[in-house]
Amino acid sequence: MTLIQKRLTLLFLGALLGWGCQQSDDQYGEQYTVHILKSWGEILVSVINARADTPESYKSLKEALDQGIAKGYFADHDPQKMRRDYWGRDFIWEVKDGKTIRIVSMGRNGVYDNGEEDDLVVQIWRTDSGAQMSIRLPPGIRGGPK
Repeated sequence: MTLIQKRLTLLFLGALLGWGCQQSDDQYGEQYTVHILKSWGEILVSVINARADTPESYKSLKEALDQGIAKGYFADHDPQKMRRDYWGRDFIWEVKDGKTIRIVSMGRNGVYDNGEEDDLVVQIWRTDSGAQMSIRLPPGIRGGPK
């Protein structure tokens, strides 16, 4: 094997290893973000079901988080980690119809896709029997659509 062939082989292997690390980093980012969104959902469902607060009246995630910290809802969580997704972007807080809260991460691509494409979303809504939640996973993550 010539020196050039050895260098090309090493370059090729390095590119493959780098691509593999990127794939696992993306997957970790999505799993991390889903974990944070799930925590938000569980906290808000508990607060609503306990009739301790009306988080759907808050105008922003910052207001919800500040109020939650003041009232002790985030005692088991690092509040700083509840503000942003894995990629360092602020979560988007949406209230629809006065009863439904959506917290959205713009996902890997950083583009707000209205909760579609690669966006990750937790949705919390009130029913007659109490609050419920669902998590929307983008295609390609375990549990997401194919």
